[in-house]
Amino acid sequence: MSADGVVSAFADGELGFVDEDALAAWIARQRWYATKGREIGRASVVQALPLGGEPTLVLALVELRFQTGTWDLYQVLVGLRPVADGINGESICEVDGWVLHGALADPAHCRERRRWPMPSACARSRASRATRRSSTTSRSC
Repeated sequence: MSADGVVSAFADGELGFVDEDALAAWIARQRWYATKGREIGRASVVQALPLGGEPTLVLALVELRFQTGTWDLYQVLVGLRPVADGINGESICEVDGWVLHGALADPAHCRERRRWPMPSACARSRASRATRRSSTTSRSC
């Protein structure tokens, strides 16, 4: 895959270029990984949702299959940066001069993430709209 192909695929949420062994190893090193006592047999991106932004963010749904036959799903926020940017500690894998990495360790991605509304703010906004609608709607019994 060419460098342009990697960037285009990532922006479209196509993460078929991800090295599954590298993804499994990266997840196993994360402090939030909950099943540290079990060996990961396979890690695969089940679905990916491009979230846009600059730099682009993708929310990946990762399925971990264990040697015991059980599985877990993780939501992982990932980013893509040029190798020259030096994303070292959070690097998942490198492809054609680009690094797929855990986005929460990248200050540029964190700045982008802060622009999103908080879930509680969205819930309050929906509740407020619902209250206004119900108070202006006349109902007869």
